[in-house]
Amino acid sequence: MSLTLQFKRDTAANWTSNNPTLAAGEFGYETDTGKFKVGDGSSAWSSLGYFEEDTGGGGSPTPSAYAYQGDANGFLAGGANTPPFTRYSNILKYYFASDAGGTCVGNLASSQSFGTGITGKVDGVGISVGGSYPSPTSFTTRMYCFPFASEGVSSLIPFTMNSVTGNVNQGNASETHGYTTGGGPAGSTAIQKFPFSLDANASCIGALSVNSFLTANHSSLTNGYAAGTAAPYSSSSTCIQKFPFSSDTSASAYGGVLTAARQQTGGFNSAEDGYTVGGNPAGPTVINVVDKYPFASEANATDVGDMITAAARHYSSSGTVAGVTYMGRINPPAGFCSSYFGEYRFYASDASAVRFWSFNPATCRRYGGGSFHC
Repeated sequence: MSLTLQFKRDTAANWTSNNPTLAAGEFGYETDTGKFKVGDGSSAWSSLGYFEEDTGGGGSPTPSAYAYQGDANGFLAGGANTPPFTRYSNILKYYFASDAGGTCVGNLASSQSFGTGITGKVDGVGISVGGSYPSPTSFTTRMYCFPFASEGVSSLIPFTMNSVTGNVNQGNASETHGYTTGGGPAGSTAIQKFPFSLDANASCIGALSVNSFLTANHSSLTNGYAAGTAAPYSSSSTCIQKFPFSSDTSASAYGGVLTAARQQTGGFNSAEDGYTVGGNPAGPTVINVVDKYPFASEANATDVGDMITAAARHYSSSGTVAGVTYMGRINPPAGFCSSYFGEYRFYASDASAVRFWSFNPATCRRYGGGSFHC
């Protein structure tokens, strides 16, 4: 008598949407990616790591330890102040476990602003892409690599983005690739992708449904998200767009929306939820609202608290227990800021921000050159 052994199976999107809790030792197989997870009896699907081949040569599978969030430091690369838009090349570092102000730990190869920061956590690098160079109104396809281990001066990568980008505060990241969504001087719909091995140019793999820049970007283990904002500056949106890391395709509308339309907002995320921070409803007025939406159920976002300071053009980083945002444009609404602040917000409690400090040097960075974390 022959026996057929079958495991639970579904597409990656359905596993993520249903987010079940597998029994201890129970297998769950993704039919479209070939990946699988093994339950522990208590963790939901989105909290489990994929099983991968043992890199030690033993032949037995081991669970992936990859997580998007950083557990030590956040960084801000480059930037510019308010008019006359003096630009900077220095890279500031702050500490998830300390209230101490930021310190300068390195430099971009050239002064840069309006850039996009992407974290290659497994490869130990922060990537600053696009932005304005050599003038505030000229956008570029350049890419810079900043090694977390050695810090110091970043290097100009001998590969480029597919098209000019920038005006996107944070990019998206899977375990192996970085992504940018929209961006550029007037916004775009392009989704660009490049390998963290940094051995190839970026390619355009799909499109957003809305012409966008300055979105709040979030990354789950399986999908990238872009929330809020539309282009040009006079418009704003409640839209949340979603695209899969497992295939090169265009974004689709996430099942829920933000609590209110906004532009120039910031974003960080836990393993389960995306957060949007502050921004502009439209025009010069800035707000301090924090929205939270779940990766698994695609429900509408909820207002879960406030930042201490109303601001826009945030640059943010995602820690393992808290997200941090640094304000680029605070009151007065015309956009001039007199100092440069950071605020923490812990994921475990849906409450307002609890930490506040001024960076050192306390120089306004209204237009950052990219943020990342390790």
